[in-house]
Amino acid sequence: MKTPPKAALYFFRWFCHPDLKIPIEGDLMELYDERVEAIGKRKADWKFIKDVLLLFRRDIIKPTEGTYRLNIYGMIKNYFKVTLRSMLRQKLYSSINIGGLVLGLTSFITISLYIIHEYSYDRFLPNSDRIYRVINRQSNNNFLGKNNYAVTPAPLPSAMMETCPEVAYATAIDDYHALLSPNQSNQHFWEYGLFGDRNFFNVFPYEFTVGDRSTAFENKNSIVLTESLALKISNGVQIIGESINLDGNDFVVTGIMKDVPVYSSMQFNFVANLEADDGFQSYFHREKWSSNSYRTFFSIHNNSTITDIEEKLGLLLEKNWVDLNNYPQHYMVEPLSSIHLRSDVNFDIGTKGNRQ
Repeated sequence: MKTPPKAALYFFRWFCHPDLKIPIEGDLMELYDERVEAIGKRKADWKFIKDVLLLFRRDIIKPTEGTYRLNIYGMIKNYFKVTLRSMLRQKLYSSINIGGLVLGLTSFITISLYIIHEYSYDRFLPNSDRIYRVINRQSNNNFLGKNNYAVTPAPLPSAMMETCPEVAYATAIDDYHALLSPNQSNQHFWEYGLFGDRNFFNVFPYEFTVGDRSTAFENKNSIVLTESLALKISNGVQIIGESINLDGNDFVVTGIMKDVPVYSSMQFNFVANLEADDGFQSYFHREKWSSNSYRTFFSIHNNSTITDIEEKLGLLLEKNWVDLNNYPQHYMVEPLSSIHLRSDVNFDIGTKGNRQ
């Protein structure tokens, strides 16, 4: 008589119920001997191992010590029977309970999806965890019940890059609706967009489909369109290098970027170079800061922290600010990912949710 694999035989003897072990083992050994004669020992060994594994079932496994064996399948089946009978006897009561359960689960799933969506805002950029903005708190200047402002002086981004080694890039941003008139057609488009200085696409590395974001704002009269606006204006015709009149000023299209995702708090259809604006240039070149008109966003280097930036912002404010209205100011730093759910800032930019 040939001997089957010992490990498989010992495993079977370990898990098999004592009442079933002798007859089943006898059948296994008899079948094994027949296979050895028919197909050889090697193949018979593998089939023996397979048979042992297939026998590892709940109705054959021996009960754990100190407990009694339960037929789980039968127990669950009985529960279903009792539940079904109860539901059939009390149809109205059961319908109310099931309806309430469905409504509760649906509400839970809907609320969860909404919360996940709200907290996903502004996280699509590859460097989103390193982008921040500056908030201006004016303790004596309440407006609409708030004393936090999103606007700062025009020269602040440039000053930050000069004095804060932690800052990689900083940009000044403005936003408004503007009338765009392509010079090659008689059409006019009323669009909402942003105005950013030459570092805008260094702070916000939006993906370009045409052009290069690193050189998009080399010239001050440059404008970048989203794909949807470019298609609407050009009807599919090449528009790079074409001139567009924006509120009386001519801009050259230097790039086309992908449409802004819906989970971006800043929604816009174009970005024009802010340095072409005479008002910005006037504020930028003033010797002292005396007005707040632009939003300041900045990114930090990979291994940097923002611990010391607020202190350095305070020193910049103390050195350059001229207080004409007796409104003491204090600069604070806020992550880009927190902006969407912040609702206590005046003159903010973009759509907002509500943390409450």
